[in-house]
Amino acid sequence: MDAVLRDNLYGLELDPRCVELAAFALAAWTYPGAEGYRPLPELDVACSGLAPNATKEQWTALAELAASAGGMSPERDLFGAEDTLLSAPLRNSLDALHELFGRAPELGSLIDPHALKADLFRGDFESVRALFAAALEQERMIDEQMEHAVAARGMARAAELLAGRYHLVVTNVPYLARGRQGETLRAFCRRHYPDAKNDLATVFLERCLELCVEGGAANLVLPQNWLFLTGYRKLREKLLKTETKRTAHGPL
Repeated sequence: MDAVLRDNLYGLELDPRCVELAAFALAAWTYPGAEGYRPLPELDVACSGLAPNATKEQWTALAELAASAGGMSPERDLFGAEDTLLSAPLRNSLDALHELFGRAPELGSLIDPHALKADLFRGDFESVRALFAAALEQERMIDEQMEHAVAARGMARAAELLAGRYHLVVTNVPYLARGRQGETLRAFCRRHYPDAKNDLATVFLERCLELCVEGGAANLVLPQNWLFLTGYRKLREKLLKTETKRTAHGPL
């Protein structure tokens, strides 16, 4: 059971309260013969809907504190003077986090770290998360810094999960017709998912397929109108060429 929690089960959610409920449900797992509570591995669930609550300048200052708490050695320039506690890849990852999650409340799990420019994304979010974990153990942080550090650590974990690829993706996708979407979401869907843009549900169909490894499966609950409406013709043609589809019909 601990191995499943540690290595096999991952979760992303837009709403922080739903993340808390999911973590509580996973922590409550038990098995015959288990006696009381037990230490758990770190749960692989994260909120993909939190935006940075700090400016990029505040973010960088907090990162210096995290690097110092994590024991990173300072860099030095050609003259031997101290430059910064942050390595260039780590700075890039922190900048990427700030950019990635700037629109997180509107985009949630549509965020794709791989869509960033190559010079911003280094896949080093695990290191970022470890540094902020070390910083949170320091008592010298003020409340505001601690709040920022908690958010940064959570965003780093969410970025790791969003950049991952999975054998099975299971979800009840969100439904929201294009006419009811906010401008940020509507523009994002038009740019990145032009064939599926008419409803958030079909956009998430494409996003979930992106999250699958080659040969993986997405098991989704979504409306059926994309199977026959003219506006989804290009989407159907594309999926028929690239995916294997099995449809289950049953009572709602």
